[in-house]
Amino acid sequence: MEQSQNIIENKDRGTMMLLLTCVGLGFIGGLVGAGLVNEKGGKLFSAIGTNQSEPALRISNSDDPIVGVVDQTSSAVVAISIIKNIQQVKNVPVDPFGNDFFGQSPFRIQIQQPSGTPIPREVGNGSGFIVDSSGLIITNKHVVSDETASYEVTLKNGERMKAKVVASDPLFDLAILKVEKINLPTLKFADSGKVKVGQTVVAIGNPLGEFPNSVSAGIISGIGRQVQAGNSYTGEVETLNSVIQTDAAINPGNSGGPLLDLSGQVVGVNSATAGSAENISFAIPSNEASRVINDYKKEGRVVRAILGVRYVMITSEIKEQNKLSVDKGALVVSGGIQAPAVQPGSGAERAGIKEGDIITKVGGNDLTAEKTLQSFIGEKKPGETLVLTILSGGQEKNITVTLTEAK
Repeated sequence: MEQSQNIIENKDRGTMMLLLTCVGLGFIGGLVGAGLVNEKGGKLFSAIGTNQSEPALRISNSDDPIVGVVDQTSSAVVAISIIKNIQQVKNVPVDPFGNDFFGQSPFRIQIQQPSGTPIPREVGNGSGFIVDSSGLIITNKHVVSDETASYEVTLKNGERMKAKVVASDPLFDLAILKVEKINLPTLKFADSGKVKVGQTVVAIGNPLGEFPNSVSAGIISGIGRQVQAGNSYTGEVETLNSVIQTDAAINPGNSGGPLLDLSGQVVGVNSATAGSAENISFAIPSNEASRVINDYKKEGRVVRAILGVRYVMITSEIKEQNKLSVDKGALVVSGGIQAPAVQPGSGAERAGIKEGDIITKVGGNDLTAEKTLQSFIGEKKPGETLVLTILSGGQEKNITVTLTEAK
């Protein structure tokens, strides 16, 4: 019995030794394996994460045209801050019954009263871009329309400086700011008359006033659009003619920033979005912005010729709605008492144009979505003439109109 017990104990010891041996070998193997995995894994992590070993596949900036555009242009894009003096207030307890005869009223309420000196506060934001190294900046007119406000711009490097509004466009949503600094980086204008639907564009700006130099990209979705744009800050509504439509993400605060082609040149100035839709935004063509700068440099102000009519470019929908006989041209329409179809005292009024007339040609050239009435007028100066072909009362005729200056 004792011998049998010894055999069992010896077997138990043998089994235990075998188990310990296996565990020990497994532990050693684990250490060796872990070291190998760590070594190889470390190299792999370095290659992907830190690029200190063999380089992993990566995209060079030169292989990505959008990255190249951003690198080339973003230093010329600025954030614009709208500054106003805001009156401070304090809460003052008031008895609504105006009688403390019976002691302090339990019905005392708190009202706010002015307190101290007004303090400058940032009340709004926008974007802009530098077009002249001496400090000229293009932005939207609605961004800098408050004459009681002051304006500051912030460069990409964080430098902040005061800016002065030196010119505004009487027709388009464009304005010029000036800062007292030289040797600034600038952007160049492309010919917006050559843009094509479907081409890639890049927008840079200051969305929501919180994310300066934000970048979005998309395509040109349409050209020659006419839209009604409302300014939520002033409550004003204006018509934007011949604008570029894009699906690049544009948000409040992007107004005034550049819309760029893949060569890094400006094709438009971002101005408005369709609030009831996603990714429908509009930019003023760069040719109009270029004229603003050229006028300012030559005249010290923006000079615009006008025909003196309010119109919509005819589409198939407008043709159907108005039972028109043609499917293209400019239909002269009224916008109500405050926006007559024909401006009193204008060249259009003197030439006999009236509401309901359709302008089909300018100088013998058809009006189309790509070649709008405004594009012909924009090439002229006040005092110059245009020969218009119009349909009036079902009769076609040619008239000569002398353009006047927009105020």
